[in-house]
Amino acid sequence: MTNPLALVIIDRKTGRFDREFTLRRISARFPDLCTLDAKQCVEIALDVAEEQAIVADEDDNAEYQHLFALVRRLKSVAPNPDDERLIERFLPSALVMAAALREMGVIGRNHRRLDWEDEDQVAIAFEHTWLKTRFAEGQDILGQAVRKAFAVPLEFEGVANIHLIRLLSTAYYLHEANQGESFLLPVRKLATPLRVSATLISQLIDKGCRLGILKVSNPYYNWESGVARRFQFDVDNPRVLTPGLHRKVEIEKDREPQF
Repeated sequence: MTNPLALVIIDRKTGRFDREFTLRRISARFPDLCTLDAKQCVEIALDVAEEQAIVADEDDNAEYQHLFALVRRLKSVAPNPDDERLIERFLPSALVMAAALREMGVIGRNHRRLDWEDEDQVAIAFEHTWLKTRFAEGQDILGQAVRKAFAVPLEFEGVANIHLIRLLSTAYYLHEANQGESFLLPVRKLATPLRVSATLISQLIDKGCRLGILKVSNPYYNWESGVARRFQFDVDNPRVLTPGLHRKVEIEKDREPQF
């Protein structure tokens, strides 16, 4: 029997969330929300929840990355992302995403910093995240680099792994954007658009270093003191084919990076 307060259910036939069910529940809970806004809240929240289920890790801080990913997506469709009235308008998205992540078992068992079943806590955390998020998805340098990596990936001699190609291509475009200066490769921020876990991002970075394509520019980095690794991209590495000869790849809608 369906919980009368539930915001999400999984369709037994498809194994996916029943979006029409959630839209009806949200429209009933928030009668002042217009149909278009309600549909947008539901679609974005469930899209982000399904993506976060792929990239989630066990770190206690990771739960806030779910809200960060949601807010960046919402700001990308907002006409004026700096309008604080949008926090209330988009709050249903946070509640739907929380319900979906709980339903999938992504949150609720090992996460202690936020009680995702307490809607008041979720609301405050959502507002805090909204006000602290400076860029919509794809608008910062990192987002632009990932988009280029999907659109025009580099080719590397002897490298066929698509995830490694995308990570190294992203690194190249960060190198380009920084005019050859060192750059960061934040594993959590890269996990969502590259559609893999933060753990795999770390492994891909290490692989790039072993190939000599990525080089750590600050060998005295210290994770405990908060000094992150910075990288250089070795454009002269023989594995890197001439950037001007990249194979053009048309972006298909279902393959676009999601931030």
